[in-house]
Amino acid sequence: LASLGDYRLPVSGNVSPADGSSTVSLLATRPQGSGGGALKGPLGGSRRLWDAAGQSQGHVVLLLSNFHRNRSACTAQNVSLAVIHRSDATLPPTARAFRVDEAHANPLAEWHRQGQPIYPDSSQLSKLHDASRVRLAEAVPLHRLSPTQSVMHFTMPPFSVLKLEL
Repeated sequence: LASLGDYRLPVSGNVSPADGSSTVSLLATRPQGSGGGALKGPLGGSRRLWDAAGQSQGHVVLLLSNFHRNRSACTAQNVSLAVIHRSDATLPPTARAFRVDEAHANPLAEWHRQGQPIYPDSSQLSKLHDASRVRLAEAVPLHRLSPTQSVMHFTMPPFSVLKLEL
């Protein structure tokens, strides 16, 4: 959370469980004082992310979560996230993706691999600490659909968090 921007960007579309159609929630942020371009939520909405000249005004950080209090209701979700921008905007080819899920930043899985030690030794603690680190997991391609719209597609495993940096 410390790497999120200090200005919350409004988003719209099916971007939270409150919309009734998804277990995926979306929060979009950027550094204070930057602006321009636009963002569409997983299925709709728009906000400025680039200036009038089409140049990035500081990175945009998107934080998505896939959660439902009813464990059986939370399933993997395929997400499409659209970015609306000026036709002359320079966009990165990919977004940097950082994940927390069963396969990423999961010290509990490491603890189980270690045999669930009650009193982990220093080597085990070091491995647990390393397993808890959030690392760059992948680069999510940003596909240009038209001169003014691009889209990213990715999957959110159940009970997961994904941070995307543009």
